Amino acid sequence: MLAAAIAMVYLMLALSVLDLYIFQCCFPFQVASP
Repeated sequence: MLAAAIAMVYLMLALSVLDLYIFQCCFPFQVASP
């Protein structure tokens, strides 16, 4: 159960980092704005 929770958190973190990277790649001029 604990391993599943850790895997879930790790997956969410990886997806958020990947989403941020893609956003910076596609919109390099809007990085400063939220």
